[in-house]
Amino acid sequence: MISEIINRQLFLYLIWSFLNNLSIIMSLCLISLSVPGIASSIQSILLQMVYLDILQTNDWLIPFFKRINVDFSGNILEDDNLNFYFENSGFSSMYMFINLGSTFVYLNFLVALVVLHLTFSLLAMIFDS
Repeated sequence: MISEIINRQLFLYLIWSFLNNLSIIMSLCLISLSVPGIASSIQSILLQMVYLDILQTNDWLIPFFKRINVDFSGNILEDDNLNFYFENSGFSSMYMFINLGSTFVYLNFLVALVVLHLTFSLLAMIFDS
């Protein structure tokens, strides 16, 4: 019984420390700090896992937004990264919705679920009485 409690606390401690370390790694890539050699590639691999970009939004979402990104005369506007460090961290655009990737899709899905839930709740209240 006591060993199970200790194992659970140890497991929670390990997960919590892992999340703290990931937040530090994510914050480091946003600072103008050059990371040497192999550490940079390890950091980029870890960040790809953390961002959970499993929907491959680079193939279908970014071309959709680049098609919309035109001025009044129909010319495509240039979209550069903010600086070299942001580009190495995977933020290749100045626009947030392009940089979010799969998170943008997840967020829109959650907002749509909340709106549907509220709509059906209101309809249930109206037709219930």
